Amino acid sequence: MKIDKFGLMVTIWMCLFLAVVLSIILPFIATGSLTLAEFFEGFIVSFVISLVITLIIPLMEWGGRVAAACGAQPETLPWHLISTAALALIMGTLLSLIMVIYFIPPEARPFFLFIWIGMYPFALLATYIAALIAAPIGVAIAKKCCGIPG
Repeated sequence: MKIDKFGLMVTIWMCLFLAVVLSIILPFIATGSLTLAEFFEGFIVSFVISLVITLIIPLMEWGGRVAAACGAQPETLPWHLISTAALALIMGTLLSLIMVIYFIPPEARPFFLFIWIGMYPFALLATYIAALIAAPIGVAIAKKCCGIPG
């Protein structure tokens, strides 16, 4: 997938924002607490994985196709809500799977599926809300940095 400077800036911002959100939410759901070490480790894992995913999978294109298939007009609120839902479904699923696999203690591995299913709805919701919040901010930052008028 070819990505330009603008797209790369938005992608990095979205991945940073999502990494922060999931690095806070998922440990709280799993254990009811969060340490600074857990946050930073989760942030690094989440950021790297989300960046790799978004550089490999054309999430924005797929989200646009889903929105179009649902009859939403491009660049409207329904379009953004639907395309972001498609993006969040893919990203939330992959990230939550990877983060649960990474952080689950060895003695809990036989119960991996049950642990992941318990966290999955929260991960999806957090990913969707984070993407809805981060996207317009990332676009504004990228426009400013690339000299694109508002």
